[in-house]
Amino acid sequence: MTTAERELDCNTNYDWNRIQESGKDAKLLFGPGYTGLANLGNSCYMASIMQVMFSTHPFILRYFEKQSLKAAFATSPADPTLDLNMQMTKLGHGLLFGKYSTPAKEGLEGIRPRMFKTVIAANHSEFSSMRQQDALDFFLHLIDRVENANSGNHELNPCTGFKFIVEERVQCPSGKVSYNKRSDYMLSLSIPLHEATNKEQLEAFNEKKAAMDLDGKEVCNEEIVRPRVPLEACLSSFSGPEEIPDFYSTALNSKTTATKYAYFELYNF
Repeated sequence: MTTAERELDCNTNYDWNRIQESGKDAKLLFGPGYTGLANLGNSCYMASIMQVMFSTHPFILRYFEKQSLKAAFATSPADPTLDLNMQMTKLGHGLLFGKYSTPAKEGLEGIRPRMFKTVIAANHSEFSSMRQQDALDFFLHLIDRVENANSGNHELNPCTGFKFIVEERVQCPSGKVSYNKRSDYMLSLSIPLHEATNKEQLEAFNEKKAAMDLDGKEVCNEEIVRPRVPLEACLSSFSGPEEIPDFYSTALNSKTTATKYAYFELYNF
């Protein structure tokens, strides 16, 4: 392992430990909404996404509050083990009902959603494997599968709660404007580091780190300073003006520099 790789590994572990509050006494919570998912073998990406999805109002309504297990079985196809809506309902009740989240003398591993994984990963070369996967890729795959499973009734489709419209406005120096709209389920935001609220601490840390690098020393993990950028700054950067070089303007019949603005709104089906 190189020095750079070791530093990256240490920083990653340190940040992860901070997020997990390692070394602190944590109080165990039990009951509805506090059920864990057992790792089926590199399935952390799936567990994290499903916990998030079943913390949202649309998915709670669709697969728990307004869908009983008995009704789901009654309306499922001949083989409910292959029906996504049935497996989503089963998983939703397992996570939210509280039956599998009770105090125990030994540690609880959580429920094992093997049938759900088989159905959601069917015919997908990556998610059906035991390899690690990207959580965002799985989120988009889940959205696609759930939408298809509820395509016959938009009112039942919980994915509409995630959908929004992005409108892009492009203006060239001639004053002509073009508009483009697209639907999406995720908002990718750049991080404007110059908007960090702890600039003085960052500058002091960078100076200290540079001096220690010259002396061949390493900075302790506890002393590392990360930039703190407010979410509002990221959203402002998204909707702010963006220059587009080499933009071909049909009004000018030549390449020029245009300005693009982006806005987003909720999706109404």
